[in-house]
Amino acid sequence: MRRAASALATLAAALALLALGACGNEGAGGNGRAGANTAQPGKGAQAPLRISGSNTIEPLVGALAERFQALYPAIAIEVTAGGSRRGIADVRGGVADIGMVSRNLNDAEQDVQSFPIARDGVGLIVHRDNPVRELSGAQVSAMYTGGFANWRQVGGGDAPIIVYSRPNGRSSLDQFLEYFKLDKAALRAHKEIGDNAPTIAAVAAERNAIAFVSLGEAEIGIRGGAPIRLLVFDGVAASAGNVRNGDYAILRPLMLVTKDLPQGDAKKFIDFCLSAQATDLVRKFGFIPYMD
Repeated sequence: MRRAASALATLAAALALLALGACGNEGAGGNGRAGANTAQPGKGAQAPLRISGSNTIEPLVGALAERFQALYPAIAIEVTAGGSRRGIADVRGGVADIGMVSRNLNDAEQDVQSFPIARDGVGLIVHRDNPVRELSGAQVSAMYTGGFANWRQVGGGDAPIIVYSRPNGRSSLDQFLEYFKLDKAALRAHKEIGDNAPTIAAVAAERNAIAFVSLGEAEIGIRGGAPIRLLVFDGVAASAGNVRNGDYAILRPLMLVTKDLPQGDAKKFIDFCLSAQATDLVRKFGFIPYMD
């Protein structure tokens, strides 16, 4: 009996020490969460804030996450690209806490909560040596559906038009199809390229190519020396200024979405992205702050 009582006393003391240690950890961390990107699996571990979706805004959101974590080091964040459709599917399925979407929501997506943080345009790019400076909506539609196959049909040289498009799930494709009232099956592209950066690189390497990309990323590429040009579209220059004033036609919001109204860390991060603390990063990545 004495041995049993002694064992019970030892166990009680050990449990008390563990409880005190846990309390001490909470006091040191402010809220008991592990540091950014250091949460270990297991009982009591703080799950990271999971963000997935649009490739277009993933670099921006990644930079915002780094700045946010400098302010709140106890909140771990994981940012994963994969397209706007994935962002919506992941928040619906509970795979992600926040989705990234770089286009308008369609009628079937109105169940998610959306929070626009920036604006962008979808710009048409060609090689810098291409003499064509401007296209109309009708000309672009004809080029992408096989009606025009040679640059001389739109005022250029005698050379084949090399059409680059995007695969399903990419927001720029969805925005392009929506604007031109086209079905994906109607497109006659020579190649589909997933992201903006490789698309810009492909046009820079092919003098007869045309592609549509994030206008903001195209402007950054041009400033960085990429031999491409943004085309004037329907009489309006493709520029951040014309996105800001609403004159450029192919506009899109850049949004964060959640399944329900955000709470806790998700709300804190979205509020941060909507604040003045995010404005300089939005501009750095070539986008227009939503409230500008």
